[in-house]
Amino acid sequence: MKIQTKIGYLLIILGVCANGLLLYPRLESVQKSRVLGSATPELLRGGSAKQSLWYPTKVSEPDTNGVGASAFLVFDKETSNVLIEKNTDTQVAIASLTKLMTALLALENLNLQEPITITPEDIIDVKPMVGFVPGELYQGQDLLMAMLIGSCNDAAEALGNRIALAKGMKVEDAMNAKAVELGMVNSHFMNAIGFDEVGNYSTAGDLRLLVKAILSHGVTELIGRSTNFRLSSLAGRTTSIKSTNRLLKSHGDISTIKTGATPEAKGAMITQVNIDGHIICIIVLQSEDREADTLLLKGAVANSFHWQVSN
Repeated sequence: MKIQTKIGYLLIILGVCANGLLLYPRLESVQKSRVLGSATPELLRGGSAKQSLWYPTKVSEPDTNGVGASAFLVFDKETSNVLIEKNTDTQVAIASLTKLMTALLALENLNLQEPITITPEDIIDVKPMVGFVPGELYQGQDLLMAMLIGSCNDAAEALGNRIALAKGMKVEDAMNAKAVELGMVNSHFMNAIGFDEVGNYSTAGDLRLLVKAILSHGVTELIGRSTNFRLSSLAGRTTSIKSTNRLLKSHGDISTIKTGATPEAKGAMITQVNIDGHIICIIVLQSEDREADTLLLKGAVANSFHWQVSN
């Protein structure tokens, strides 16, 4: 073989090897990119991606002159920042807002996917109510829905009785222990329903803590903007439950958390409101017109606050 030919083969072999060495890093890079996918620069540097928070900023003084409620509080759901407040530490009767504590204890202590047998002790003949018959079987989650959407008193009583069994104590003792745990220092509970009774009271500030706890369980995602709920026993008997929140049908940006009304508590309401994609919670207590007061507070926030992003 001529020397020129041997040199030519050698150059070809060296060229192939060189190309392989140059190509290997590119292949390794492609493989890494496939594994990492769309990882952010922070993750590639070994850090963690920060989630941006939108903070409410006051641009003008909120106008609450028309709000008739004796106590109210509005807070931003994402940051928990209080936006508007009045008499937030004043202890007042809270009517069926009490059922939020019952709901929280039910979520934490009961298996709501299991059926509950209605007993004579669960029967409460005070509207709103389901109208139970002893011996009926209901899913626990359905009783929770009936209590939160329609404020059904007998559903609250049934859940309260099961909480008492699960905790091995009176339901009001379990409620008060949970209040202490949440830091609700100005609250006290005497029943699972919210009936007017000496010793059953809370404040707007304390209810903010309770709302935050109940929202952490995804309750608003569960009940959403439901204006009614069809409750069915496991035997097939159905009851139509209507929402006690009258704002849902006419205001698409409002979703319910809980309403309440008794002679002592007057009107009470806690709602969740979407303002330009930002969620606020409005607590209204001791109101002659809870719906009107809620809308006034919603407007006050919309006119006086804007949100800005911060990392």
